[in-house]
Amino acid sequence: MLTDTSTDEDGHTSTSHTPVITFTTHEGTTVTAYCADELPDPVNSHGRDVTIHYTADDPAVFTPDLAAEHRSRALDFACSLVALLLGVAAVVVGTALL
Repeated sequence: MLTDTSTDEDGHTSTSHTPVITFTTHEGTTVTAYCADELPDPVNSHGRDVTIHYTADDPAVFTPDLAAEHRSRALDFACSLVALLLGVAAVVVGTALL
């Protein structure tokens, strides 16, 4: 995370945060760069996995796939819901058999 703090002529302080990401291409090249596209909650994003799409000719030209992250969370929620429902069903069947 690159943090930049500045003070204007009126004494007001502003802080901006620019995420720095590191990824490895399919060819094994490691790329570290500023992420110009906005990542949600950049201050608390350290260590978060994000799907990155990059051009084959120049991996420094990339974009985060925020929709993939959203799909991943939706799948996690769906799996948790199914597990919860199976647990409730097991309790109901167990109670009925007693």
